[in-house]
Amino acid sequence: LGLPALQLLKTMLAESPLNIGSNLSDSARRLFGKLGYANLSTSLAKAGTRVNSPSQRGKPLWSRMKGAARNAVRKVASPASFATSISRQLPASAQPLWEKIAPFLPVSVVKDARYLRWRYEQAPADNYRFIHLSRDGETRCLAVVGTVAGRDPGRGKHGVILDLLVPPEDLAAACGGIDACLDYFAEQGCGSCDAHFSDGWLRRCFSRMGFGTEESPLGLMVLTSAREEELGKARDGRAWAFSLGDTDRY
Repeated sequence: LGLPALQLLKTMLAESPLNIGSNLSDSARRLFGKLGYANLSTSLAKAGTRVNSPSQRGKPLWSRMKGAARNAVRKVASPASFATSISRQLPASAQPLWEKIAPFLPVSVVKDARYLRWRYEQAPADNYRFIHLSRDGETRCLAVVGTVAGRDPGRGKHGVILDLLVPPEDLAAACGGIDACLDYFAEQGCGSCDAHFSDGWLRRCFSRMGFGTEESPLGLMVLTSAREEELGKARDGRAWAFSLGDTDRY
């Protein structure tokens, strides 16, 4: 890290009792520990899958079986009664949806309409889309997606689910949103896609939709200079909720 980095960390320690960092190396974590910080890491998960495009033919048996399983789940968890729309502009329903979700997130990026509009709609790269799901006039899910150059030659672009706003434990809406994201990626010619999210009930939804899930390599740490006895329940990573939607991984 070097002397300049050490001086910066000491300045941070003096000016702020709480710092949040992502993608910290093991050496950086050890250094923060020596400076008196406590690790309040939350658990992040990664989900990834191949995108089954209608134009793909001659897929191997395991892939066809996976697609059939996804279709079976789709009938149960993602009924056709969901109305779906895709747009470049943030839907007006984003704010009330966030207000419904926010009370269940002890700590989170404030993903209100102002933030989402700044983060995605006003981004210099015109590469983000909002996928909106509703039923009976009620917004049930809002997903933000983007596409990047494919990581494997000859397999098309790669899709990324950057944000998935859905009320806690609403498995039908979450699976419906993920399914709509997969359909969008297929239309865009993506061969694969992934998402990073706070580990928890959403992992079940991604698994049901045919994604493989694992611990995210991105990592996220909350570091505080408070004494151990002052941390209390904050020591429990399950009390923290984060999204990497504000981290541009492109």
